[in-house]
Amino acid sequence: TFSFNTPSGACPACNGLGERYSLDPSRVAPDPELPLGRAITAWSKGKGAQYYKRLLEALAGHFGVELETPWGELPQRARDGILHGTGPKGEKVGEIELEISRRGRGRKRSVRIEWDGVLEELERRAESDEAQARALARYRSPRVCEECDGSRRSEEHTSELQSRTNLVF
Repeated sequence: TFSFNTPSGACPACNGLGERYSLDPSRVAPDPELPLGRAITAWSKGKGAQYYKRLLEALAGHFGVELETPWGELPQRARDGILHGTGPKGEKVGEIELEISRRGRGRKRSVRIEWDGVLEELERRAESDEAQARALARYRSPRVCEECDGSRRSEEHTSELQSRTNLVF
């Protein structure tokens, strides 16, 4: 019989819990009154703050919005593009142009980067650095596991259970 308490029966993505903690857009940009330039609270200070400031400037230009515009007043396509790297129909934003300068050199150059969204960028930071993962934990909320849809079962056990219940007499 199936049990999500055993490793073979549990969904490998959520370890049989039925939910996973993922970055929550309402925690990443919690205050709709804050301007875009300060709305992404996980980027506002600490490691890489200057880079992320320039990145937000590039994103504002890409979407034709101002950094002073309150987050809640931005068009939905801009918010989706900034957070998820997608447009209104789920299409990828693609490349954006980012102007960078080397420290102390004063020269600037433009580079094009593939934009996957703030949430993906934060996930990469969390995966690459344990301290970053701990710092970003406050921006996470429990969500139903996408792999098992909350059933807590592995795909193999779900298939087995379905084949047992779909017997035709």
